[in-house]
Amino acid sequence: MLLLLLFSGISSCGPKKPVIPDDVEAIARSCYETLATLERTPKLEPSEAMEDGTYLILWSMVELPEEKGSCIVDGSGEVILLTNNADLQEEPPAE
Repeated sequence: MLLLLLFSGISSCGPKKPVIPDDVEAIARSCYETLATLERTPKLEPSEAMEDGTYLILWSMVELPEEKGSCIVDGSGEVILLTNNADLQEEPPAE
């Protein structure tokens, strides 16, 4: 019994995984507003809470499904970082 209590106490000492709030749509909304234009409709997939208290939200365009990226937002919904897969593509070598 003492051993069981010891193990449960040790396991509770580690870092706790952040919890995604129930209203993750409110957090995603700011990312959506950053991406949306008259010609472009982003589809958001809230993904996971991160260690620093921010949230990673994956997105893709409805019209161009190959255009994808992610937003990192804080708990209030302010966009901290917005990435696009085009940012990650290598430029063709110069000839």
